[in-house]
Amino acid sequence: NSAAASSKTRLRQSAATRSLGMLALQAEDLMEMGDRLPAKALAVLALTQALTDYDTLREECLLAAVMGYTAHAKAACGFLPESDPLPLYVRHENQRLMGRARDGSIEAAYLSMLRLARLGDLEGTDNWRREFFSSYSNTLPIFKVYLELNKFRVNATLPDKLMWAVLLEVNRQSGAFDWVEKLVTEVTEESLIPG
Repeated sequence: NSAAASSKTRLRQSAATRSLGMLALQAEDLMEMGDRLPAKALAVLALTQALTDYDTLREECLLAAVMGYTAHAKAACGFLPESDPLPLYVRHENQRLMGRARDGSIEAAYLSMLRLARLGDLEGTDNWRREFFSSYSNTLPIFKVYLELNKFRVNATLPDKLMWAVLLEVNRQSGAFDWVEKLVTEVTEESLIPG
């Protein structure tokens, strides 16, 4: 039973490492005051490396990219499988990344949309969202992408809509109130994300 408990602990530790890395990627910190999330992700990564045999190379690559350590991210990603979309994102191989998204990788689709936004391509970001994330437009990860655009036309509308997106996300997670989605639709009368 001790071995089974240890196995569950390792599994939880690796899931926490993966999850915090992805959360750090999707978090928005315009005032650069949110170092706590990447710091926690880095601490959990270090714990996972020390306490388990889980291969954390992918999470290391992702966190290095999120934290701006590009050279380290590229080096770590060099050991990942060719099928993984993360190295394509880190190395700015945008066309290959988009091709991987069109082959069915939802992670590659999100990373591609994030890349389009970081390049300031509003039209491309809108088109990509409609093609891959039309049913997820009012989610916080999609809001983060639009904030990355750093375009006043988009960002001026987002603060008012962010409150509704947070309410929707909390409701999606808890499933507590079946009326929330209807209320948000009635109040906003449109998708929360423009376009």
